[in-house]
Parts: sequence; C-alpha cells; structure tokens
Amino acid sequence: MTAALASLSSSAASTKPSSELKPTFQKAVAGMLFGQMMKAMRSTVGKPAYIHGGQAEEIFQSQLDQTFVEQLAEDNGGAFIGDLYAQFRRQLDLPAESAQSVKSPLSAVSLEQARSDSLANLMESSRQTQPASQGAGITTGTAGLSALLRK
Repeated sequence: MTAALASLSSSAASTKPSSELKPTFQKAVAGMLFGQMMKAMRSTVGKPAYIHGGQAEEIFQSQLDQTFVEQLAEDNGGAFIGDLYAQFRRQLDLPAESAQSVKSPLSAVSLEQARSDSLANLMESSRQTQPASQGAGITTGTAGLSALLRK
C-alpha cells in the first residue's frame, strides 16, 4: 500500500492535473481495499473435491477477480475515499477541493431513503402484477424483484 501511495505522490506532484488525481487515487486506494476483501472472501471457499480446473482455473479466477476489483473501485470507491483523499491532498500541500467538486455517491440521497424507495418500488411492482392462477404467484415476486434490479 505504501508503494502505491508513493507512486501516486510522485505522479501527483509532477504530472497529474488536479482533475485526474482523484480518479487515480480512487482506483488505487479503493482497488487495494476491494482487492483485499476479494482475497479474503476467496480464501474462505475451499476447492471442490472432484470438479476443479486446476492451475488454469485459479489463474482465470484471479484475473476475473482483478476485473471485478477494478470495476468496483471505479464505480463504488468514491464512498470510501473521501477523508483519505483530503488527507492525501494535505500531505502534498495541494489546496483543498471546493465543495462543488467533491461529490459523494451517497450525498444526493441518504441510504435510508434509498432503501425505503427500493422497498416501495418492489411492493408497488408486486401489487401491479396480479396472479392469474395459483402458480403465477411465484413469478409475480420474481418479476417484481427483477423489475427492481433492472432500474
């Protein structure tokens, strides 16, 4: 982690404009966080007894995990790095960002409001689709859930 931050520091001090610094910092720091999380999750799952792809499967799995980590860091890393990024800017003696340029994915809508909206949407979609028969009741819940996930 120290080496990654050192490389960020040197690149930030020399070539990175301020607009590129935050996304680069987010990818590096959130990538490390999600990478360690993914590594810990994988270590809890054992190998299957009979159907295992061997070394090729392990290599593919690590590449797939790296792709997941990069995407998670890019999409969701901003929620984790706010205070770390501010401290990083102070260490580099860079001016603080204006309040308009600091955007958190959770600042627009609170987490509690998002949960209640999701629940309300799920309940509304399940009410709109009335089952035609007893067997259709199973697909109503699934259809409502998949409609919610598509939004």
